[in-house]
Amino acid sequence: MDSVALEAVRRALRLRFLALMSVQACYLSREDESLLAVHTWMNMVVHVRLLTAPTKLSVIKKHLKDATDVGIGTVFLLNRAMLPEHNHRVSVPEWLLALHALTQERVYTVKGEGEQVTLGQLHFEPVGSTGEYAAKYGPPVSLDKMRYFRTSIKPKVMKGDWHIVDFGSEAFWKDPYRPSVHQPQYQRPDPSEFSERAWKSWSGTTWDAPPMQEGFDPRQPRPSQDALTVAYGQLKVERGATQDEVRAAYRKLALVYHPDTSTLPTEEAAQKFRDLNAAYAFIQKVQKWE
Repeated sequence: MDSVALEAVRRALRLRFLALMSVQACYLSREDESLLAVHTWMNMVVHVRLLTAPTKLSVIKKHLKDATDVGIGTVFLLNRAMLPEHNHRVSVPEWLLALHALTQERVYTVKGEGEQVTLGQLHFEPVGSTGEYAAKYGPPVSLDKMRYFRTSIKPKVMKGDWHIVDFGSEAFWKDPYRPSVHQPQYQRPDPSEFSERAWKSWSGTTWDAPPMQEGFDPRQPRPSQDALTVAYGQLKVERGATQDEVRAAYRKLALVYHPDTSTLPTEEAAQKFRDLNAAYAFIQKVQKWE
């Protein structure tokens, strides 16, 4: 990828990131043509690193360490043209295995097509005890959210604690019903085909929970608790917590429940985030901290 193509990819990626609701700004570095700096409304900073050629492991670790030391998350996007084709067996270099371990057994790829970019994902599947890997490409990555988290890598090649960003993609190579771009599609079994067996979802149920009463909202105060006590409990602090303690608890839980950073399903995370905001606003109003 020459400098002109790289600049086109950077500008196209900038527009993609700016389209995210959680992103406040995205800057193209003048000193480092491989870097985009993304700033979110949650006061998080993300470094997007474009790798257009094989890179030394020491360089990757330096980028990660410099960013992690100041609380910045990093995600690497690799030029698709320098990677193996689907199902090809290859000996994967150390630097590429390091990135593979860093992002939960995948690497993210980028392919520029004029003013458009396509983000992909590549998994390396070990081939027995040969020391080789089969390249497995998954579905294109839909850039609709980013997850910022701290990960601890145990393999020696990338050992350490790092601040990482990913795009919330599922492990396509572990689900036989989720096709890769080169595989035929399979349909999940239809429960209605089994006339003598009733299928029941366990989602949303608890074995020991009492039956829900009609009109009951678990987020509303119970008769034995007033609304303020419930609001403090929502933030997981004691009722007598100070303003600073409540603010710190809110910021901590906001990272856990915000749909762009949470590991929970999107709808569940969004609901918990709304409840958290409502509880925090109620405490501020009652305590007159606003």
